[in-house]
Amino acid sequence: MRTLERDSLVEHGIAAAVQAGLFRNEEEAMQEAISTWFAMKPNLRLEVAIELFKEGKITMNRAAEMVGLNRWQFQDILAQRGVKIEVEADSTEELVAAAAAIRRRMQ
Repeated sequence: MRTLERDSLVEHGIAAAVQAGLFRNEEEAMQEAISTWFAMKPNLRLEVAIELFKEGKITMNRAAEMVGLNRWQFQDILAQRGVKIEVEADSTEELVAAAAAIRRRMQ
């Protein structure tokens, strides 16, 4: 019997679990594996949420929700870790134009 390297073992294990009917597809198997991993090591969920937020892949609200915190609690953790929060805003010209449009509609 030949031995499989760790990465290959994971891939083959997932494929075998699907083939055995334990999961509908490999994506479902991976989702279950990650959910179990997060349940066993909750601190990893926070680290992943922070990293996904820093990379711009999820919003702050989604990251907070992912770890069971509200936005402000998550923002405090980011501040404690020195993670800069970038806020996108319209340019000054766009804001001035929008305010002028509002004033015109109110007249």
